[in-house]
Amino acid sequence: MAAINDLIAQVEDEVLREPLREEVDQLIYHCCKGLQETF
Repeated sequence: MAAINDLIAQVEDEVLREPLREEVDQLIYHCCKGLQETF
């Protein structure tokens, strides 16, 4: 799970400079929620 968190952090770092940050945060949130339900 740590690798996923690292990946998310990396994506967030790049997305912070973008205006779509809020939408991406929602997307990441839903992806994480789905992953937690899967495992």
